[in-house]
Amino acid sequence: MFGFQLFRKTREALQARHKAGIEFIGALLICYPEFYAASYDAKGLSLEINFLLQGEIDEKKLREFPAFLQESIETYHVLEDGIEPEVSMASVDVGNGEEKGTVLSYITRDLVSLTRGELDMIADLLIDTFGDALVIDKAEGLLEDSFLDMESNVLDKMLGEMPKLHLRQSLTGLREGDRVIVYNN
Repeated sequence: MFGFQLFRKTREALQARHKAGIEFIGALLICYPEFYAASYDAKGLSLEINFLLQGEIDEKKLREFPAFLQESIETYHVLEDGIEPEVSMASVDVGNGEEKGTVLSYITRDLVSLTRGELDMIADLLIDTFGDALVIDKAEGLLEDSFLDMESNVLDKMLGEMPKLHLRQSLTGLREGDRVIVYNN
């Protein structure tokens, strides 16, 4: 009898941690309409943020952006907390036929030192650098302020908790129409 009780509590704790991971990815995408998708890697404790560029894309800006982003994030952390974060970035041209000039880019970031201020900065840099070529979810304007405030609070809370949760499953969230869908990898 005691073994079943322990198993149930362990299963409930795992479910609660998994739910927290889903809330984190969902809140991240709701709070940042500039991000097309986000993936949590359970093995590497890292977050991959995806953004989508379409239309007239300045190739020089796209080539120079990874170094600019790396320098910006490092400078941010030198000024804020002295931490040296792990950051990488890659881009893939996914355009074909009608969608020529569609680029999906990946920013991979360790989750331990990720902050809300850094996320704000990344979103601002994307908008400033790529302008109208950056695909931004237009559903943001349709959401109520109270809902956005609630999701913002969830994101703030989860940023501090995610590195400690030790989720066993990787998660991916993406935009589909006016919804955010999160699933296990």
